[in-house]
Amino acid sequence: MTTLVRRILAPLDPYWDRIVHRPLNNESLLRLEQEVGLTLPLCLRDYLQTVGLFQDVTYVENNSIFVFESIAEYAAARRDLLDGLYGEIDMKLLPFGHNDAGDLYALLPTDDDEEDARIFFLRQDIPAAEATDMTFSSWLESIVNTVLKTVELRTPNQEKTWRVQFTFRGGDFDAILNVMQRLGSAALADDWQHVETSQTGVNKSTA
Repeated sequence: MTTLVRRILAPLDPYWDRIVHRPLNNESLLRLEQEVGLTLPLCLRDYLQTVGLFQDVTYVENNSIFVFESIAEYAAARRDLLDGLYGEIDMKLLPFGHNDAGDLYALLPTDDDEEDARIFFLRQDIPAAEATDMTFSSWLESIVNTVLKTVELRTPNQEKTWRVQFTFRGGDFDAILNVMQRLGSAALADDWQHVETSQTGVNKSTA
């Protein structure tokens, strides 16, 4: 039987040579579930089995959700949730993406549709889970529709190059920079500028 998510993704089938995707196998999905301590919602499981973690499906205009690209990201976000960083919220929530500003998006399966899940917004400065007006399927359908409008203009996968962004958790920045400088040229563009401190004590700075 074709599931809801697979039906939504089906129009992309002729264009996978222009859309990077690396589907996860069952072993990787099991490892992900073990890391987060939850059974994956069917919609997310089907998405990962079809698209995977390393992908460029969702990098489209007006999409606010940056889907996690590693099992480690899922595990870290889930751990933060369990540690109370986002307050007293439903512990069944599964973070699956972020907004590139420290806030998370999480899934909660719906009671009336086992193939879908509601999307919640978890803000780092206000410990609460806010229900959005999106489900996973409605969000994904909007992504696919946007992709289809310009997919034929996309560069073929074999010609693509990638910019890599690293995230370091819990390390001393000066020590990290020192290691990077041993491997090649690395320097700050400017001095550190303190931007803000959230209500939960998270410091945000730029350089």
